[in-house]
Amino acid sequence: MTGSQPKTFLVFTASYGQGHNRASEALAQTLQRLHPEGQVKIIDFLAEAYPRLNSVAQSLYLRSIKSTPHLYGQWYKQTDVLSSYPFLSRNAHRYLGREKMMEILATYRADAVICTFPFPAGLLSELKGMGKLNIPLATVITDYVLHRQWIQPNTDLYFVATDWLKETLIKHGVAPEKIHVTGIPVHEQYSVPYDQQQLRKAYGLDPELPTLLVMGGAYGNLPGIKKICRYLAYQDHPIQLLIICGKNEPLKKQLEEELQEASHPIRLFGYVTYGHELTAAADIVITKAGGLTVSESLAIGRPLIIYRPIPGQEKGNTQFLTSAGAAISAENWTQFQESIERLLASPETLKKMGEMAKRLGRPHAARDIAEMMIRMAHEQAMTHS
Repeated sequence: MTGSQPKTFLVFTASYGQGHNRASEALAQTLQRLHPEGQVKIIDFLAEAYPRLNSVAQSLYLRSIKSTPHLYGQWYKQTDVLSSYPFLSRNAHRYLGREKMMEILATYRADAVICTFPFPAGLLSELKGMGKLNIPLATVITDYVLHRQWIQPNTDLYFVATDWLKETLIKHGVAPEKIHVTGIPVHEQYSVPYDQQQLRKAYGLDPELPTLLVMGGAYGNLPGIKKICRYLAYQDHPIQLLIICGKNEPLKKQLEEELQEASHPIRLFGYVTYGHELTAAADIVITKAGGLTVSESLAIGRPLIIYRPIPGQEKGNTQFLTSAGAAISAENWTQFQESIERLLASPETLKKMGEMAKRLGRPHAARDIAEMMIRMAHEQAMTHS
């Protein structure tokens, strides 16, 4: 094999929330665009290896973050602590899913592998340590805070969101030359400049009126989303609303009924593929603090209000955003109301937060990661030719 031949890339993801999948899709599309003669395959590894168990685990995950977020937070902490006992994770990765992973690797004969979820990264690292994998292995950390399950001894490259995250990885023993601060990959639509007023007109809104976007996540499970929408719909300030309910069709129908007499213009959406346009049309994004949701808002330069961030990675993401001045964290209903009042009453504060969000945004992360992986795959092929 020579370095100039078409390359095959595997991108391993997991469907716990949609953030890992969105990062994987952004990467895969960019890899295919930059290397059109090659092959790119996204694999939801846990769904492939353990479909029934994975389905149950997904259901428990969604239920826990909605109904018992404190328990999810405890689970997040405990699994982080378990990373301090490498023999446990090594044994898990040595036996769980190994046969399926070997089958996948044999089928696709990849030239490089990228992981946007910790478990396949750990399994591939173990295989690499056993001499059963000799291609570049990269991990994309999809949050602004570190969970130590991401750290694996045989990972060649880490792509991270911030300099702080790079320093944190170094403190945990990762070699500096392995870590690249690229940002979290988002779809290329988030790197395109948009005319905000034209977008508002396209969605039947007033081009001059302050616009708030409420994003419920892929499953419409933003805490208190119905209460938030009712409050904003009858807000004293002149505003207009964009509301994304995701795949939660009952939520969309309920809001359609409840907000018929709203004081302000409202546009309700289910699951959308044009979230970039709605984000660009807005002045403020009210949402969960998932790593991808945050990265998409920052890429377009929109400040955020995070309502009741759940313990775990969302709490960590929120702390990063608020300390940087790009978001407000509302831990309770009173704080949420105060945040809305403050931003609507102070366009200057809103403008400064938007500028900080834009400064933090990394809209070209997918391109930067893809270019590096393509180059690394070619170099690896040349070395072994």
